[in-house]
Amino acid sequence: MTAAELRQLLGMYRKIIPIFRKAGLGVSLNPWSTTLHTERGRSLRTGQNFQTMVSPSGMRSRAVASFACPRWRKYIANIYGQMAKLGFDVLWIEDDFRYHNHAPLDWGGDFSPAMMKLFSAKIGRKVSRQELLKKVLRPGKPHPWRAVWLALWRECSEQTAGMIRDAVARANPKAMLGLMSSNPDMHAAEGRDWQGLFGALAIGGKAWHRPHFAAYGDVEGAGLEHGYSLLDEQKRFRPARVESHPEIENFPFGRFRKSDTQTFMQMALAKIMGSEGLLLDLHPMTGNGVFEEKGIGDMLSRSYPALDWLGRHFDRSMETRGIGVPSFPAAPLNRRLPGGAAFSRLFCHSINPGYVLCRCGIAYQRAFSSSANVVWGNNAWGLDDGQVKKLLGGGLWLDAEAAEIFALRGFGNYLGVEPGGWLEREKSLYAMEKVLSGQTGVRPGFNLSCNLMRRVMQMEARRGAEIWTELIDCHGRRLGAALAVYRNALGGTVAVSAFPMVDEWPNWNLNFQRQALAQSLVKRLAGPGSRPVMVQRAPRCMAIEMEGASGRLVTAINLSPDPAAPEIIVPRARAVEEATCILPLQRPAAARVRAASGGGSLAVTVRNELPFGGMLILSLR
Repeated sequence: MTAAELRQLLGMYRKIIPIFRKAGLGVSLNPWSTTLHTERGRSLRTGQNFQTMVSPSGMRSRAVASFACPRWRKYIANIYGQMAKLGFDVLWIEDDFRYHNHAPLDWGGDFSPAMMKLFSAKIGRKVSRQELLKKVLRPGKPHPWRAVWLALWRECSEQTAGMIRDAVARANPKAMLGLMSSNPDMHAAEGRDWQGLFGALAIGGKAWHRPHFAAYGDVEGAGLEHGYSLLDEQKRFRPARVESHPEIENFPFGRFRKSDTQTFMQMALAKIMGSEGLLLDLHPMTGNGVFEEKGIGDMLSRSYPALDWLGRHFDRSMETRGIGVPSFPAAPLNRRLPGGAAFSRLFCHSINPGYVLCRCGIAYQRAFSSSANVVWGNNAWGLDDGQVKKLLGGGLWLDAEAAEIFALRGFGNYLGVEPGGWLEREKSLYAMEKVLSGQTGVRPGFNLSCNLMRRVMQMEARRGAEIWTELIDCHGRRLGAALAVYRNALGGTVAVSAFPMVDEWPNWNLNFQRQALAQSLVKRLAGPGSRPVMVQRAPRCMAIEMEGASGRLVTAINLSPDPAAPEIIVPRARAVEEATCILPLQRPAAARVRAASGGGSLAVTVRNELPFGGMLILSLR
């Protein structure tokens, strides 16, 4: 915006802030852009001689500002300072405060001359964009420049955040800054350090955070697992004095874009995860009267009783429990790349194992677990040797790619398999995963499809390893082991799958037999004393276990359009103190459940079916 436009906005805010204050409301402001999300036909205005972002291929943006441009830094800090003077409680920094995803740039930026000049100063000689990319994306072992480059990006974003913070604090010491963010896996490829960035934003040690977790519109029910995973991951790296206010996204707004049912489900999930507040996208930014959008008041009124109940039972201090699905912020620094890789190959996909565990009804946490852990794909490069050895000494599920990386790093003796290269879809007739062992919980001889996998690893079990399933072709001929379980010399139990699960988990073709296989596997890896909560007798029923000073709560959410009466297996529980059913847009009600104990676990069956989005919440002792 220009200086004249800013004066006009400030005049409007001076008029409307007292109206909200008189009504007893806090007031925050989101200016909606910092660097600018995307061009959408815009370009810099007269006098705005900022340097703009340049993509890896050399495309220059017409309007998206470079973090390395001192003129833009001064401009954006001045805007926030002037707005802070008006007395807002919180001023938000949009999620365009990032390097990736600035259309129409390929990948994003910033490889601008200003940024390259800063990098050249660190190296001690002039460096071109082409030379930088060649070294940062070098095949095989990462070039040292990759770490220097990502550190420079981190430094520039934190310095800019600090300038905005100083301007706001000078203008209004009582104000706070709020950070909107994107997927942490993507921010990892920018070198983001969350503690450093929140530290740069904090005023009086405090800040707010809008963690990314929800889609703009309706998604299939199992998409809620994506939100759970992101909320849990971000909750764990957020400093204690930073509040969580997730946004229930809806764009371009209204029930034609997102149903009230999914809006409620996402609000409820945010409260289960201990969020202090909710940011709701309900009214289009088109200047119409608020009462012209039909049904919003009714949706909020119907949602409130259940949200209030959840807010009283779940708090921020509660932590999730279950199988470990860790994040890998160091993966972009250490990942080995193939020749000709694009910059996007630095992204990691740490969330993907959670999709399989969730759909199989297995509770998991987005951090390393003392129970058992799942490491898939080239995320395995994001672990140092000490972390690898610690994981191998416990329960660990590796996919084919992670197992190959561990073997390359010298840990092959602990895996129980010998990797033998890859079979490709167009060059091999692999077709099925055949069950061999009754340990799987599935009838031996049962065939599971792997026909859609684009590649599979040919591997053989070493002496002492148990072959749970084997790989066969369409003629029934054996091609190797498909799932092997091994007790190694470190005392750990390691399972290796022949499939590249991090990329191809949807092609694992889930069914009730694979659910039984996955649940049997994690029980074996975790051991009798630390098994996770699991849901049976229902597909796509998410299990969440949380524990804190206020007690232990287990939540089961039906993410299938079909109604379900699941059975929840809760280890280390004696009885159900309270069972509550929360259905979308309805008041909480007592649930009818039947509980039976045995084998150190409690089996709880719901007697009334849960519809899509229905939640059963158990308080346990």
